[in-house]
Amino acid sequence: MMKYYTAMILFSALTMVILSLLAANNDALSKRAKKGIILSSMMIIVASCCEYMGTVLNGGPEELRTVHILVKFLELSLAPVIPVVFANAIYPVKSTKFIAVPLALHTLLEFLSIWFGIIFYVDAGNIYTHCQFYWLYIAAYSSSLVFMIVQVSRFNENNQSQNKLGMTLIMLLLLLGIVWQAIDSSMKVVWLSLSIGDVLFYVLYCDILQQIDALTGLLNRKSYENRIRALTRSSVILFADVDTFKTVNDTFGHSFGDSCLSTVGAALKHAYGKSGLCYRIGGDEFCVILSKNLDDIEKLNSHFFRRLDSERQADPRLPHISVGYADFLPETMTAVQATAKADEMMYEFKKKSR
Repeated sequence: MMKYYTAMILFSALTMVILSLLAANNDALSKRAKKGIILSSMMIIVASCCEYMGTVLNGGPEELRTVHILVKFLELSLAPVIPVVFANAIYPVKSTKFIAVPLALHTLLEFLSIWFGIIFYVDAGNIYTHCQFYWLYIAAYSSSLVFMIVQVSRFNENNQSQNKLGMTLIMLLLLLGIVWQAIDSSMKVVWLSLSIGDVLFYVLYCDILQQIDALTGLLNRKSYENRIRALTRSSVILFADVDTFKTVNDTFGHSFGDSCLSTVGAALKHAYGKSGLCYRIGGDEFCVILSKNLDDIEKLNSHFFRRLDSERQADPRLPHISVGYADFLPETMTAVQATAKADEMMYEFKKKSR
């Protein structure tokens, strides 16, 4: 059994080394994301190796009791911190106080356990045991995993990710590792499941980044083209275009022009995001593919224009937006025909505005 456990720890550590190298050389990641992913990977290596050393030292020579205590303290203290570090790299929270304080308190209790056996204890015979309040460690680790899952889910939702099934299966993988080891402590699979889970979350994260327009946060043109080609269900396709955008850039500068595009993107997501997917498909061109609330398109349009009017009160320089839309009915037309109709309606709108 020990040789299989050794292999699991080794593969877990090597997986985290590879993940760190991939993150370090990925220019699509922000500096914060790189640091967080690499740090959490290194912490997994340290914590899993500490668990392994604790297993080897358990019941061993009494003169190694201090080493045994140290590795168990490190393992149990680091475990709840790792998911939080990883989650904050993917989708940071505005304030970390509500996370940092419980984690600091948990670390303090682990430290006091060295002498008082609050959560764990290594006796004079160098035997490790769980103590009365070991459930505090389980609660801290489980809560941090939930926090990671929530943050990654928020990142997915904020960036209009459609891979909810994949996200759910990764969550189940992480929970399975905890439950399995809780039922049978000899099956030490928590670190392996966490390593695999981190890699899969990283893959999901990078996949989403590749589909995002950096300026507006909407889905990009490549994502739009792939979605249009694969569209087979009844939808509403809406196009939006910024009126006289070149004049806006020439008059107020490209920095203000970028700010306008970001404002329009945010308004699109606010108005249509719950009903479909929002894209930036060109310089000042946007598209929304509605899959829900198809009969409420005029109501959604009104919501969009009200949001822009509100923004325009704050800054009157914000240009007007022209929109056009068309129903896509797969039984009677192609997606290309529907987009052509939406585009034609948008330009009619633009002519009337002028």
